Order: sequence, then C-alpha cells, then structure tokens
Amino acid sequence: MSDTNNNGNSTKFVLPKSTGILLVVFCAVLGYAITFRIILSDIIQYSKLPKSLLIAVPNGANNNDLIKFSLPVKSQLSIDTVHSIATNDYVKNIGGNILFHENPSFLLWAFLLSAMVSIASGSVPFFISQIVELKNKFKLNWWKVLIGGIFYAILMDSFLIGTNHLTIGYYQPSKIINDFHILFNNGKIIDLFVLSILILIIPGLATMFLIGASSDKIYFNAERNVKDSNTSSKDAIEEAVKRIKYLNQLLQSTLQILATIVVFSVLTSSTLGESIKSMVSVSGLDLFPKQISYIYGMYFSLFLCVIYIPIYYYLKNNFNRLKELASDPVNIPNSSVWYTSLFGDVKFEGSALENVKLALTIIAPILTAFLPKTLDFMK
Repeated sequence: MSDTNNNGNSTKFVLPKSTGILLVVFCAVLGYAITFRIILSDIIQYSKLPKSLLIAVPNGANNNDLIKFSLPVKSQLSIDTVHSIATNDYVKNIGGNILFHENPSFLLWAFLLSAMVSIASGSVPFFISQIVELKNKFKLNWWKVLIGGIFYAILMDSFLIGTNHLTIGYYQPSKIINDFHILFNNGKIIDLFVLSILILIIPGLATMFLIGASSDKIYFNAERNVKDSNTSSKDAIEEAVKRIKYLNQLLQSTLQILATIVVFSVLTSSTLGESIKSMVSVSGLDLFPKQISYIYGMYFSLFLCVIYIPIYYYLKNNFNRLKELASDPVNIPNSSVWYTSLFGDVKFEGSALENVKLALTIIAPILTAFLPKTLDFMK
C-alpha cells in the first residue's frame, strides 16, 4: 500500500507491528464466538431415553459366538423424577430451555471448549508470524520451510488424528450421544471440534520443527566467520549466541502455548464425561471411565516430549559447540573475561526454579487429568 508525500513522491505504507496484536485478539474472539454459537445451535434440551441398552460381546477369540446383555438405562435428570403436574397455577412457560439447569457440567464443557478453540485460534497468526520471521532471520528457503516445518507438522498432526479413535473396547462419546440422542443432534460434532483443534495447532508444531532447522546454520556460520580474517571472532560468536538464545526462548514460548491447549483438551474430556453421566447411567457399564482423562493427559504429554526434547537438546548441542569454539585460545586469545560474561548468563541447564517450571509445563496435562476426583466437585 502506498501514499504520496508533499513533493509528489510515492511512499510505501507499512502496517505497524502492533497490528499483529489486534489480529491475534480478533482470531481468538472469532474462534470463541463461532464455537459457542455452533454448540448452542445443535444442543438437545431434552430427550426420552430408551429403557435398555443391548450389547453383544464376542466370546473370547470367537467373533461368531456372541454373548448378549440387556443393560437397564436410567435417566439422571432431576426433571425425570417429576411425573405429574400438581396444579394449574404455574409461572410463565420458560420455553423448555432446561438443559443447563439439569446439566450444568455441560455448560462448563461448552465454555472450556470455546476457550480452548479461542486460544488455538489466537495462536495461529502468532505462529505464522514466527514462521515468517524464522525464514527471514535465518535465511531459510521456502522448500526448507515447507518440508522441514509444515510437512512434518502435518505428518505429526495426521498421526494424532488417525489414532484418536483407534481405542478398541471403548464406547466413544460421539457414539454415546448418537445412540441415546442426548446433548447434541449429531455426536459427530465432538469429532469436528477435535479435528479443528488439531488443525489449528499445525502452525505451532511447524514452528517447533523450524526452530531445529533454523539452528543448523548458526554454528557453521560462526565457525566460518571465526576463521575469516576479515571478521571479528568475538562479534561472530556473540551473534551466534544471541540467535541460539532467541531460538530457545521461542521454543519455550511455543511449548507453553501448546501445553495450555493440551491442558484444556484434558479438562474438556473430563467435563464431557461428567456431562454424559449427568444425563444417563447404564447398569453394569461405566459410560465414561475417569481413567480416559488420564490417558488423554499422558498421551498428549508424550507427544509434547517427543517433539520438544530432541529440538531442545539439538539447540543445547549447538550451544555447547559454540562454547568450545569460543574457549579455544587459537581462535580468541586472552578471552577469559569476555567468555565468562558472554556464556555466564546463557545457561541451557537453567536454575532450579526454571527447571521446575519447564517440568511442570511438560507434565501439566497429566497433572490436570489427576485433579481431585476428576472434577467431581462440579457436580
């Protein structure tokens, strides 16, 4: 976009960087609004439940030999304990909007899900800007960005999507909703929300992969500049250390944002289970075992570690190589004071408090899953 100054010359107009803040806020608010609107437009206020649930279970390894069980179904709604109208003197009809009164856990689930989508939506422009900045700052070509970052992120995301419904022997929430016709008109809306979250975190995963790719050139450029007689060795190493520190800080920030989204996914899983149990119970069958929330926490924590730890140690390895390069008296003689001042405040091991914060960030989903009585206090 351009404008013309008083001399008639064309000047280029550049949006201020603070515009990115508005974009993040807009995307976050939009994600929340759309999600909550979708939830409200598809909910079921009340549904009469079947009297029993028929389950056919294979007998051992013989899939042709089925054992059938008829499990009694019982409504958990308080309104189903009222069978008649005591008098014709009643207050104005509220239109049958009773779901959140009968099932407040479901309202909490709707808020937590909307908040999770809001955070994930707001992170998209932030991570895209970081990807562009990494490309420009470290002179990555688009092929490197596409293959070294985006492709691996999509590959990891596809694995998470593909393994989301591979649990054998588990009554999926979306199928429970469809079978009993509770909460939503179509239980597939749960799968849609899960898919949308996994798609929204792709830029975040790509950023983590590109951090590793961006660190490739740091040491080699520093080593080449140290050996170049026309370049100050100290300046070259100081610039390399500054870049390593920048990548490490970006890695920590990315991990914290992704961990926050994962924590919300565990909370929404738990509250969805409470919402289902607040609607219906089946004798002889736990519709939503609390251990499922534990599994979600451990599963996603595992993949946070799988992605984060190799990248972190790759950065740390490059940092240690820079230390060796700087400590070599052949490269930089009489540099003990300079070496101590440069590397003294940049420690990948960190302080005890920093290590605790990092550990809590990684295992936050697991800790969330083991909340006292799995959020039973919200009943």
